[in-house]
Amino acid sequence: MDVWLWIILAIVLIIVVLLATLAILRNERRRKQIRAALEQMGYVVTDVQMDLDLEPFAISRLGDQGVIDWRGLRFQVDDALVTVFDYMATSWVGRGRDRRMTKADRQTVLLFESERLDLPAFSLRPETLGAKIRNALGQQDIDFDQHPDFSSAYVLHGPDESQIRALFTDEKLDFFAHTRGLCVEGLGQKLLCYRPKKVVSAKEFNDFLKEGLAVLYLLTK
Repeated sequence: MDVWLWIILAIVLIIVVLLATLAILRNERRRKQIRAALEQMGYVVTDVQMDLDLEPFAISRLGDQGVIDWRGLRFQVDDALVTVFDYMATSWVGRGRDRRMTKADRQTVLLFESERLDLPAFSLRPETLGAKIRNALGQQDIDFDQHPDFSSAYVLHGPDESQIRALFTDEKLDFFAHTRGLCVEGLGQKLLCYRPKKVVSAKEFNDFLKEGLAVLYLLTK
């Protein structure tokens, strides 16, 4: 192989490594900034290595492969344990040596765990994103005829339609009809809340947390 080709390949490799390193450093800096913002709000924050099994949640079907992108930050709010982390969903084409990544979507996720939660398994997400997840799970959209604004904005599904309908009262449907673009998933005492493809900065985190807490309190009534 021509020596210049080796040089070009080496330069490309160095650039790729540098870009990956910069991305890791930038991501870690943002995580530290979010931690500092939480501490300024008065929360006691701890670092946790995330071992959460996301397979039961629809977020794991966003791409061909998903990974929790950095170790979580955990803190207590009232009687709820809150963990914030980034989740990256990747899509791939091809096989073997020809396999390549076509998309990598990251989103910042709030996980709430509370003994006051007793949720049926459900996934609520914007209509534009919901069809893909609905098809992956093989479940029908649960519509509410008396709330067309909600049904046009969101896809709601889960294995037990009667329990989900009992959970989503008029108050909850009105809330989500006026709060667009959220992804909310529930299962037992766990609740996930995020906006698809939205990576939350430290400056945005206070509003993000308030929005997530509003959902938590709504679903614990």
